[in-house]
Amino acid sequence: MSTTVKAEIELLEYAVETFHAAYNKLKGLENLLYSIIFEPIPVSLLEQSVSNGGNSPVLKPSDGPLVVILLYSSWDKSSDDETIYNANKDALRAIEAKARESNSSSPYLYMNYAFPHHQDVIASYGPESTAQLQAVSKKYDPEGFFRKAGVGTGKLPM
Repeated sequence: MSTTVKAEIELLEYAVETFHAAYNKLKGLENLLYSIIFEPIPVSLLEQSVSNGGNSPVLKPSDGPLVVILLYSSWDKSSDDETIYNANKDALRAIEAKARESNSSSPYLYMNYAFPHHQDVIASYGPESTAQLQAVSKKYDPEGFFRKAGVGTGKLPM
């Protein structure tokens, strides 16, 4: 599960504190691997994207710099699924709320890190990009094979 925020030190420190609080709820679970990862999206990358034709999420240089925050979790027992999902969802909600309070939020969700059961990646790209992606999907994948059969995606909302 992930979210994206503006690259502000206070917000990233809050994300680490929130991650630690979530981990404290989970640390007794067997074979749990739990980490927080920050992936920067610098303004220079956004500028290059625009100069090379743009991007589906419609990220602009003025949006950055941004940071994708990934809460990575791995565990063995399916009986722990809901506990871990809920801890991650709660942590992300808290981080996103703090980001909104400080005008540091971003709607963008990085597709490879999003949780398909509750994070709507395509909608995070905005209505214009969503419409463009739906048109491309209808043209090149009218049967919806890639939306239904993508590894780990469940079903993409298009």
